[in-house]
Amino acid sequence: MGVQGFAHDNVAELRDVVQQLQAAHIKTTIPLNQPLPLKGLGVVVPLHQEPTVSLVDPVQLNLDGADINLGAGNQLHAQNISLVLPAGTLLKIKLDMSIPLDDVTIPIKLDVPVDIAMANTELAPQFRRLGNVVDRLVYPAKDLLGMPDVAKPDPPIVPK
Repeated sequence: MGVQGFAHDNVAELRDVVQQLQAAHIKTTIPLNQPLPLKGLGVVVPLHQEPTVSLVDPVQLNLDGADINLGAGNQLHAQNISLVLPAGTLLKIKLDMSIPLDDVTIPIKLDVPVDIAMANTELAPQFRRLGNVVDRLVYPAKDLLGMPDVAKPDPPIVPK
C-alpha cells in the first residue's frame, strides 16, 4: 500500500468515526432507589366506594327512639333498643372522602432504561465541528486521496 492508499484509508476511517459519533446513542439503565416524600405537595386521593365489610368483633348497639323498617311496609318505633351485631355480620358502607397524603413517603425502586441520541445533546455541535475540521483538511486533497464525495466544508469557527 502506498502513501496515497494509507492516507485514504485513515482519512476514510476518521470520517466514518465522526459520522458514527454523530449518529450514536447513549444506551444504559439507571437504577432508581430513592424515597419520594409527598409532604407539602398537596397530593389528595379521592375515595368514593360502597364496599361490603365484615365485622371482626361483635358490636353492641343501644338506640333511643329508633324507627326500624321491617320491610313490606311494616315499621317499628321503639324507645330503647339494645342489639348485638355478631362477628361476621356483613355491612355495606359508603365511603365518600378525600385522603391527604402529606405524611406519606413512596419508596421508589425501579430501573429506568435510557436512550439518548447524541444529536440531542450538547456534544452534537462539537461532533459536527469535528467533521468539518476533518473535511477542511481533506477537501484540498480530495482528488489526490480518491475521495471525490467530500463536499466543501463550512468555514472554521473561531472561538471568542
